[in-house]
Parts: sequence; structure tokens; C-alpha cells
Amino acid sequence: MSRLWKIGSIFSRVSGMIEGGHLKTTDIPIWYSIYKRFPPIREPRYLSLTEGDIPKAYDPPKLLYNEDIIRQAYYEDVDDGEIIKLKNNDRKSRSQVFIDEYFKLKSKQTTPTSHSKLFRLTLEYLQQHGYTYLIFSATLIRSTNFVNYFHK
Repeated sequence: MSRLWKIGSIFSRVSGMIEGGHLKTTDIPIWYSIYKRFPPIREPRYLSLTEGDIPKAYDPPKLLYNEDIIRQAYYEDVDDGEIIKLKNNDRKSRSQVFIDEYFKLKSKQTTPTSHSKLFRLTLEYLQQHGYTYLIFSATLIRSTNFVNYFHK
């Protein structure tokens, strides 16, 4: 098979064969008259990467939610050795329980509270209510990403 199929579209090649007399009127494809009557907006043709029409790589948007920042700080600052089974959907992970309580406490706050203080309050609240496995490191909120994210 030659590489000439890359040079033009199928329509231009069939048109050339009709004009040159290589195709009889009975052998013209059914789609040819429709394509001629309703041409596409952009002619479909092969584009090599050297022709200047290099497609741009798709860069998906970076999604970052407040919940993700809190979860990151949780795993950096809390010694949580929980094993999460992905098949078990009926139970929340410890980090999700923490995040839920964090947002509950945040909604109850009447005055603006720093996020590191709210983080500590959430840990203390959960420890008082039976979550004794939450052992936080001596330097709580050492993750600068967590603190810097909310100061933007």
C-alpha cells in the first residue's frame, strides 16, 4: 500500500478519479453526491506532526477541595495506622470522620478561628468522644501546605 492516501481526502481522490474518467457514473459511491451537496466545515485529511498543526496536549484542571487539604494535614499530623478496605462502603474511614467533625465544628464557630486551632479542637473533640486511637505528633500542624493554603 502506498503512502499516497495521506496526501488528500477520500473525496478529493474520488473526485480526481471521476474527472480523469477512471470511474464510471454507475461506480460512483453513494456518499459522494451527499458529501458534494453538504461538505463538512473542515475537510478531513491526514495531518502529519511536521505540518505545523501539532495538537496541544490536554492538561486537565487541577481540582483541590478544602477537604483534600484537611485530609492531607490529617495524614501528616495524626499517627493513623488504619487499614482501609475499599470494598467496605458501609463504614466511614477515620479521616472522613475527622473531616466531617472538622466541618461541623467550623460551622458552629461564631468567630473566625484559625485552621490549625480548629484542627486541634477537632482532634480533642474526637478523643473525648471515644476516638482514643487518634494520636497526634508533638508538633501538630507542621504541614505548611495546610496553613499556607488557607492564608491565601
